Amino acid sequence: MSSSNVVGPGGPQKAPPTPGAAGGAFVCLRCGECCLGRGGVWLRAGETGPLAEFLGLEPGRLEEDYLAWKNGVWEVKTGPDNVCLFREPSGDCRVHSLKPAACRAWPFYRGPLQDEGAFLEAREVCPGLRPLDHDAFRRACAAGGGDACRGLPPRDWR
Repeated sequence: MSSSNVVGPGGPQKAPPTPGAAGGAFVCLRCGECCLGRGGVWLRAGETGPLAEFLGLEPGRLEEDYLAWKNGVWEVKTGPDNVCLFREPSGDCRVHSLKPAACRAWPFYRGPLQDEGAFLEAREVCPGLRPLDHDAFRRACAAGGGDACRGLPPRDWR
């Protein structure tokens, strides 16, 4: 797996490859499929400041240009094409090395963990999921533990 460029203060930088999560059940191939679609990428408390700093923006400018306040949380905006505003035309994530917790948690969201149909849909669009069955996916997540196996908003999936 190769590194991709990200843009931070001082210009392009190399982002490290994304390691496997939950015992290797998922390896991000950086295809960008999870960057498509409106909604679902919420920022946790404390994520806006580091993102603004990484992008060389004042927090208010980050909020104005990239975020929308919805239901009491900051949500990352999408463009008219429903693609995340942090996704570059090349397909790389502009903030990959500091991506929001919601992005780091993919595909270990409540839906795919609790519902086999949602898991099968996620596996269909995400080439990084190994061809596990639903029970093996849940076991791998439980073995991996930590934030990767908690859906957002932050309620424990178990």
